[in-house]
Amino acid sequence: MIQKLVVLSIFVQLSYCASCGSAGIPFRFEVLPEGQPVLGCALPTCFGTESGGRFASQDSLFNMGPEGVDGFFREGDIQQERIRYEDAPPHLADCQTGFTSRTCNAANSWIGGFTWYSDGSIGLQCCTYDGLRFSTEVGRLLVKAGEVYSGGEVIRDGRQTGFDLIGNLKQITTNDGTIAYEVTVRRMSCIPDPVEISNSVAMDPPTDINRILDKVSEAQTNIGSQSDQVLSTNPAQAPRIDQMVQLLPLFCSNSFL
Repeated sequence: MIQKLVVLSIFVQLSYCASCGSAGIPFRFEVLPEGQPVLGCALPTCFGTESGGRFASQDSLFNMGPEGVDGFFREGDIQQERIRYEDAPPHLADCQTGFTSRTCNAANSWIGGFTWYSDGSIGLQCCTYDGLRFSTEVGRLLVKAGEVYSGGEVIRDGRQTGFDLIGNLKQITTNDGTIAYEVTVRRMSCIPDPVEISNSVAMDPPTDINRILDKVSEAQTNIGSQSDQVLSTNPAQAPRIDQMVQLLPLFCSNSFL
């Protein structure tokens, strides 16, 4: 009797997960020279608090990939002081538990994170946030290996008015066969609460009205002379312990028979 021994080979496809979590906003996307994507997360002053302005615990997730850490939180964001009213509603995103989406193209969603497989394919984690209801798409750009997109706070006339974030991410193959990523940028309102609970107002109606009308006339004359300013950040840095993020090696993996 001839016995046949059948050996089943199991191929393990490694994957690396990066997620900003429910208290982070994706604002930066980089593709390292060898193709590893890196997600940059931010915690602007208009976001990241629970009911009553209580600071939200961090549930972000980053991993050590072949070229380094696949995500990070912007330095200094978690430590910065936030002014919120006692009855303030929560400002947190509602994120999927996994990375199974192919696209996050809803008007009230952004890329909460992604899983990047060793064969180059990706899966997305979509997060929804009510504050995106009146957001607008401001553009789409292509990020290739060795390139980076960085959004962030929008400053107009010296005041913070908005925040540019990564709404969607699409992996494409270019004409020369290399992998690139189409990044969809959305701009949402992001106005911090004022430090003062109340303001004393003393008006001289005729003078104030004339001043406002003069300001409107000046603005109409100078239409097109001012533009929004998007603040860029420093290059990606590995998360530090005091940033309260998780750093787990090879958190995601899939096995195929």
